[in-house]
Parts: sequence; C-alpha cells; structure tokens
Amino acid sequence: EVLIVDPSCSGSGLPEHRLADIASGRTGVGAKRLRRLAAFQKKILAHALRFPKARTVVYSTCSTHRTENEDVVAAVLAERSDFKVVPAKPSWKNPPAPADGESPLPPWASHCLHCDPATHRCRGFFLCRLDRSGPMPTEAELQRLGSKKGKRGGAAKKNKTETPAEGTSEKRSVVKK
Repeated sequence: EVLIVDPSCSGSGLPEHRLADIASGRTGVGAKRLRRLAAFQKKILAHALRFPKARTVVYSTCSTHRTENEDVVAAVLAERSDFKVVPAKPSWKNPPAPADGESPLPPWASHCLHCDPATHRCRGFFLCRLDRSGPMPTEAELQRLGSKKGKRGGAAKKNKTETPAEGTSEKRSVVKK
C-alpha cells in the first residue's frame, strides 16, 4: 500500500558530488543530463502510481534541482487526478525558495520536504508524499486489470538465473520479459 520511489538522480544535494565537480573543473550536471534524468524519473513515478493497491507513494531524490523534483511531480500529476500531494512532515521548515526567475512553484510544493545543505547543514534532498485521493479499486476491478495484463502479453517472467551483484558475492534474481 505504500511505495517508495527513489530513482537515479543528479546527486546535486550530496557534497561529494559537488567536490568531484569542482576537482574536475565542472560546474555541475549539464542541462542535457538533467533533462534525461527528469524524463527517467517521470517514467518511474508514473509507473509507481499505476499500482492499483498503492495508497501512498513517496517520491524522493538527493537532488536540489527543481527539474528533478517539483517539475517531475507536476508533470506526472498532470496525467493523474487520483493522487494528490499531502504534507509529508508538517513541522519541517523548508528553506526560502530561490529567486531564480523560474515560474512560481506549484501550490502543493510547500507540502514537500526540501533539505538544503546551506540551510540545514546536511545533505540536500527532496521528498514528496502523494496519497490516492480517489477510492481504492475493488477486488473485481483488480481482477479485471489482471486479466487485461494477461491479454497484452502478461507480466514479466522471473527466471531462476542468479547472478552476482556487481562488486559483491551477493546473488540476485534476474527478471526477464
């Protein structure tokens, strides 16, 4: 009923990323990479909201870029009316919004958690809680959804092939379609 979505991001809230950028002469993640990351994040968040039994989806990144945070959530919510942003932690004090000439933040942005390294003296991150605002699907609707999946080619099949996770001796299952 609760899903946590923590997709790959620029890591702009992590001091070690900024130090690596400075050491290599870069000024941060490029605009092209940021757009590609945001497109991927939109796909992942939209996918999570399609789980019929999900009541709450928490979207988080270790990024301080609006492109990866509010803009991703806003784009996905534009396609979904059955979820809404709700206060994640009402007592949290967000840093002041930067006056960077961008369009105003969505009204629900104050419900999200923004951790700014300069303000909060820790790593930066973003967290947004989305709750289903419509009714949960009935068992009959879930079964109907399940039968539709079967007609479209079915779900992914889980093979028993085990492979070591990169850099470890740990094994993990491989899922293939």
